[in-house]
Amino acid sequence: MPDITFTCPFCEQHIEAPEELAGTKSECPTCQCEIHIPEKKVEPKPTDPSPVPTPPTAPVASAPTTGPSVRQPGATTRFVAAKCPSCGGDLQIPDDRDQVKCMYCGGTVITQQAIQLASGVNVANLMELAKAAAIANNPKEAYEYYTKVLEYDPRNPTAWTGKGEAAGWMSTVRDLRTTEMIAGFNNAIKFAPDSDKQAMRKRCAEVINTVTNACYSIARKHVHEFVRVDNTWQNYLTQCTLLMSALEVGHAYDPNNKTTIENIIRICADNIQGISFTHFNGEAGAVFLSGEYEASLRAKIDKYTIKRKQFDPGYSAPQVERASLPWFEKDLCFVATATLGDVNHPAVAELRHFRDAWLTKRRAGRLFVGCYYRVGPYAARIIRASWVLQRVSYFLIVRPALQVARSLLKDAIIAHRRPPRCPACPRTPRPNCPTAPAR
Repeated sequence: MPDITFTCPFCEQHIEAPEELAGTKSECPTCQCEIHIPEKKVEPKPTDPSPVPTPPTAPVASAPTTGPSVRQPGATTRFVAAKCPSCGGDLQIPDDRDQVKCMYCGGTVITQQAIQLASGVNVANLMELAKAAAIANNPKEAYEYYTKVLEYDPRNPTAWTGKGEAAGWMSTVRDLRTTEMIAGFNNAIKFAPDSDKQAMRKRCAEVINTVTNACYSIARKHVHEFVRVDNTWQNYLTQCTLLMSALEVGHAYDPNNKTTIENIIRICADNIQGISFTHFNGEAGAVFLSGEYEASLRAKIDKYTIKRKQFDPGYSAPQVERASLPWFEKDLCFVATATLGDVNHPAVAELRHFRDAWLTKRRAGRLFVGCYYRVGPYAARIIRASWVLQRVSYFLIVRPALQVARSLLKDAIIAHRRPPRCPACPRTPRPNCPTAPAR
């Protein structure tokens, strides 16, 4: 006669087994699921509501009451220690189920609550400490508390939201943690009840806007201050790419958030504009995007401008132009300075005078100067790196340009000093004109 009687935790079928199989694992003859045979005889659910004494061992709790569970081929279920909140019985329950039935008292057991009760950790207190740290602008401490909460309650949407936001506020110029922030928000939305998912998406979109705006302000200030240092501009563009990716996720969360759209357009426009600066040696410089990347950002601006116009038909995208070099109206000539090696060289000074006195006073000259100041810095950088190119540049560019400048300036001076013409006969100087009116 069998010595052990127990209930299958999956199909709730009453099973009898000999005593020598106690403590081993076997398969249920009804549902073919792997089960744990208790070491001590356990009676089926009693009809008497009186509490059943807790046995010393920890048998497996039963599955949810919604119906039998079928084990998928190759699937593994992890059983964790838990405690029934009704009778205090020690249980081993599968962590992939929301609720199970206690095989001692027959009561319904919420999985995460039972696990927390067995661990002895008060998750509610940890949540309060995490929220207090977040309010006190201590994201590191809040991040640690939310992480502890998730160790015992990995499906807590509030904890996932708090951890994601704390990770975002822990970002630095060297380490933007927007990817971790988005991962936390995705889990929060995943585990939130269906009735709260929409509100959760809007909340996450607002946090993304706030965090990315703060991070972008810091990154923008940093690049303006250290743009002269190598790789600063490239690192800044990488940071902007991460921030725009986060904002696009926020737009997917809440397409009706106008601030998200405007932030994306603003970052794209700032990147296209570029940055002008002065090198440590006094020379002017500028950083811009490549043509391909600039085209992609302009396409993104057009895309989100259309979306922004859905809320405000009168909205117009900003007109973006590349930043002018800081020495455009000062004394600088890129190619001549790189060729001669001295910003105060007489030839450089003469070419600057030609620019100010002749080129900038004519429409074609101004167009030439504008094109030169776009190409000149890059050409100067290449010429400055090679003495051979400096020699070639002098004979092919600087000296011919100097001769042309002297010739045009000389003609302008002669024309300026020529006596005034008579209105009646323009070819005759006024002093010798017989038809000129008497003075």
